[in-house]
Amino acid sequence: MAQSKEDTNRANTNFLRQFRDLKTREFKQITAAQFMDVWNHYDTDGNGFIEDKELDDFLLELVTSVNSSDCGLEVSDVTT
Repeated sequence: MAQSKEDTNRANTNFLRQFRDLKTREFKQITAAQFMDVWNHYDTDGNGFIEDKELDDFLLELVTSVNSSDCGLEVSDVTT
């Protein structure tokens, strides 16, 4: 099964990195609107829930949003 252009773009970027402080790597405080942007980004089927593959994608990006070089082998194995 071929990946769509949107899936390819999603794979090449980490949506959550924009919400991290570059120096401390902590998450910045976000507004309710930003929270909904995050939610809608991962709720790809638009049903109001983050489930199955959507949750997997969110958790993977959450872990790798720090910096992919800071991740352990368990994450590297999943992303390659």
